[in-house]
Amino acid sequence: MPSSEASSRPKLIHDAIWVVGCRVVGIASTLVSNLLVARLLGPDGFGVFFLITTILALGSLLSMGGLGDAGLRFVSENLGLNRIRVALAYMNRTLKQALVGSSIVALLTIVGLLFFRHFFQRDEITSVAVASTGLGVLTLAWQQIAAQMLRSLNNLRSASFYSGGQTGGPISNLLFLCPLVVAQIWSIPLTITHVIAFLVGSIFLTMPFAFWDLFRDRHNFAALDTESTYQLTTPERKEFAKVARSLLGIQSLAFVASQSDIMIGNAMLTPQEIGYYSAA
Repeated sequence: MPSSEASSRPKLIHDAIWVVGCRVVGIASTLVSNLLVARLLGPDGFGVFFLITTILALGSLLSMGGLGDAGLRFVSENLGLNRIRVALAYMNRTLKQALVGSSIVALLTIVGLLFFRHFFQRDEITSVAVASTGLGVLTLAWQQIAAQMLRSLNNLRSASFYSGGQTGGPISNLLFLCPLVVAQIWSIPLTITHVIAFLVGSIFLTMPFAFWDLFRDRHNFAALDTESTYQLTTPERKEFAKVARSLLGIQSLAFVASQSDIMIGNAMLTPQEIGYYSAA
């Protein structure tokens, strides 16, 4: 076995164990959180909560526009070829385009939720909950983008902290779980507005740390190549956009196949019925 392969094997095993461990923590905390939300809010409130989490997942997916996975592929590929300036140029393009897309989708989410609340007379979805959902779409998309860029820089440990679940990574999931546990133990009454604020707040608190890790790693790679920055050519930009659109299409089809029933159910069933269905 070559020495380079032998030296990289322990790191791969260690990173794999770390990723699996973070994923297990994220899944377990999400499951417990859902159980507590169902107990604290009842069937009606849990149905609304599940709708909001579905909207957050869809909104973040559309906000990223396939850029996260496309950036992961192009950045890591060029780093593997030791084209550091090109890799950083792809990362910059990913971040800039994600900023525009996520802002537009967040505004559309707020407008869409306001229309849904008015048309179906769902007064339990307060204006604060609507605004929190829009902010959640923005912050969740950016947290996922940061995690994908960390993966492209071969920092799997940090990336695992900020991704892996429908509403963020294990850290944000644990932060969301804490106030629910306190409310359950002390019998503190919560509304759907409180729960959504806790959920979005947990994502919002972890997002700066994700970008701190990202810009620290990016700075370390940029120091390896101190020449002038690289500007992507027109064919490179077109290829990047084509790959991102293709990935977005695949991800959207997968989302529709697995999550569209929640939105359809909210339009056809009573709040209590959709709550029982969501729990099941």
